[in-house]
Amino acid sequence: MGTIKTEHLSKSFIVDQKYKITDLLSGNVRKIQILNDINITVEKGQIYGILGKNGAGKSTLLRTLGGIYSYDGLISIVGNITSIFELGNFLNISQTGEEYCREYFYYTMQKYDKKKVNYLIQDVYEFTELGEYFTQPIYTYSSGMKAKLLFGVTTAMKAEIILIDEALVVGDGYFQGKAWRRLQNMISEGTAGIIVSHDWVALLKLCSSAYIMEKGNIIFDGEIRNAINRYIQFEPLQATKIRIQHKDVLKENLIKWSKTGEFTFEINVIEIPIQKSIEVNLFIERFVTGIGWNVVYTNGAMFQVNRTGIYKIHAFFPDLNLQDGIYNIGIHVMENFMHKKTGVALCYDRMTWIEKEEIHMIIGNGKQHDAVFRRNLVWKTRQE
Repeated sequence: MGTIKTEHLSKSFIVDQKYKITDLLSGNVRKIQILNDINITVEKGQIYGILGKNGAGKSTLLRTLGGIYSYDGLISIVGNITSIFELGNFLNISQTGEEYCREYFYYTMQKYDKKKVNYLIQDVYEFTELGEYFTQPIYTYSSGMKAKLLFGVTTAMKAEIILIDEALVVGDGYFQGKAWRRLQNMISEGTAGIIVSHDWVALLKLCSSAYIMEKGNIIFDGEIRNAINRYIQFEPLQATKIRIQHKDVLKENLIKWSKTGEFTFEINVIEIPIQKSIEVNLFIERFVTGIGWNVVYTNGAMFQVNRTGIYKIHAFFPDLNLQDGIYNIGIHVMENFMHKKTGVALCYDRMTWIEKEEIHMIIGNGKQHDAVFRRNLVWKTRQE
């Protein structure tokens, strides 16, 4: 059973390039503190994401857990560890891919088993799909091929603990899908782990919870959507000018869809924009833990708002041709142009699933359909 636990974990690095042993023993050296009093717990079958800006201490934490750095405090790790820190780095690029695999398993297996090693090498060969390059020197590989080999060999053996740093996506879309499935299979078998990445969309595919780090401290511990909402820090809204009406009512209603339908909501124009027009975007999204987040439909329209007051907006959908399931409808009410300095449009108000202000929609009559990513949408508006 794999578990990870730290108590009051701290890590510092010596800044002085030259110092004496007596200086070190007396504490008379300059140090920089990277990790401060880190307390985390990851149980069997849990994969925690770690988010944070550059310099937050994410990679240092992962390498400390992986046994690379010394530390102060307590680390308790139960289970064998597989670590993926930097895809593309090899000690000996003159080795062939097969030779690298054999040497890797020789040094990482607790008890060397030639038959098992041959099986694992064949697994890596088939998984990476390197073909004849598998028996060629690594220096002939592209960076993507090196990443595939390293990912394949480090995930070939069953691991109870997995530590991954900025190595979530390797290769093209096809291989990325294989990599995700490989990691998801490990999680389903009880692997515990920590994944560090700036790519919050990627973390959604594997993690149900996340930590946010800032200047060597854990400043947030919680559900993945709450973590992402805090991490990405959406631009401030201008809802005092234009806002979506009755958000609580919209959130409580479950919209049922068959083939076509209508979705109606209201906006309150409190202050008329300078351009006397707004853009309203509608999204249909789906989020499934372990699979990820997908925008399956998006459409928008411009509306003239010449007077203040309540405007009722009707969106008429064609056959969406989506798979059965629960989806989220998101709304963005925005300016209709981009600002030159910031490159973004002012957002008056919105409802999004990541902020837990989504509108739930159920689609289906038991039949499975292929997803359609964009269809025409008819918009109408009138002032009430």
